[in-house]
Amino acid sequence: MKHPFRRPAHLVAVALLALLPACGSGPTTPVGSPATSGTSPAVTTNAAEPSAAAAADGPCALLAAAEVSEVIGAHDGGRSAGDAQDSACSWTATESLASVLVGIGAPGTAPDGTLPESDFANTQPGPNGIRLATGPGIVAEFAIGNRACQLHLTGKGESETATVVRLVGLIRDRQK
Repeated sequence: MKHPFRRPAHLVAVALLALLPACGSGPTTPVGSPATSGTSPAVTTNAAEPSAAAAADGPCALLAAAEVSEVIGAHDGGRSAGDAQDSACSWTATESLASVLVGIGAPGTAPDGTLPESDFANTQPGPNGIRLATGPGIVAEFAIGNRACQLHLTGKGESETATVVRLVGLIRDRQK
């Protein structure tokens, strides 16, 4: 069975694609932010919390700009990649190498909520059915229904487990 984002190299490729402005799908300005002409400024606004219905808009709608800013500081507003079945969103800090990547797998990639075997070395069980891996950054593998998902936090050190677990909780609540 195909697992979304099975290989770290695949995640890197998805993240790089997500960062290419020409490949972005949809607006790069978060919903509720004023449109600007010319170069888009870094996102630092306190965007409203995304609703569960926002999940239909893809992974970029699952975290508010302010929630991402709390973790990595000013960022690019999020760039999406993939399709409705297997998609990702990457937010990249404008003043550091920090980033957040959310990957939502295709239906059936986590049958009965069971994650497939991890390709990451040194995984450990985390709270609420989350599987954690480190290096570089921290990776949380988790299921939402029958979809295998991942959240990567890089550039903020490996002591960000509580932050990753909190973000996974927000994503799960909104992706239902």
